[in-house]
Amino acid sequence: TQLSSNQPAKFSCPNGRAFFSSSIVWGVIGPYRMFGTGSIYQYFNVFWVIGAVLPCILYALVKYGGRLSWIGRTLHAPVMLGAMGWLPPATPLSFSTWGVVALIFNHFIRNRFHGWWRQYNYVTAAALDAGLIISTIVIFFAITFPGATIPQWWGNVGVYNTMDAEYTAILKTVGEGETFGPTTW
Repeated sequence: TQLSSNQPAKFSCPNGRAFFSSSIVWGVIGPYRMFGTGSIYQYFNVFWVIGAVLPCILYALVKYGGRLSWIGRTLHAPVMLGAMGWLPPATPLSFSTWGVVALIFNHFIRNRFHGWWRQYNYVTAAALDAGLIISTIVIFFAITFPGATIPQWWGNVGVYNTMDAEYTAILKTVGEGETFGPTTW
């Protein structure tokens, strides 16, 4: 969705867009026409089975996996599959950053400096959360609220000079009278 030109802070509402799309799918089109037999997304129903079977596989790995039991103890199916529900509004960068930080702290630091990790890991996590909140408040009251100009550098200016940001990266458009997807639902 293109951002409104009269919105000065260029905020968007990805959760609202995802909720709107869901209401169209479930309310207007209907689940059977979207996911029923012969529909365009009929094979998505396989993921119900994956969601039911994956925890059982991980449990079996822990119970009977021998050398592979660490996989079942490390992975947590409800967290992995539940996080996918946030992907429509979130960006892959959010999840990859979370994964890298989790890997560094909960694998490398935990294995090499276990005493430090055991004593300071939760304090570090709380400090990072508090730092994010405090910096957000400071940035709001120092820059956003008074309407000050944000410092310009390649990290926050260059991203707006791309085809994605300028909405010119469209490969194909739908012409007058054409439809996107099936001609009839």
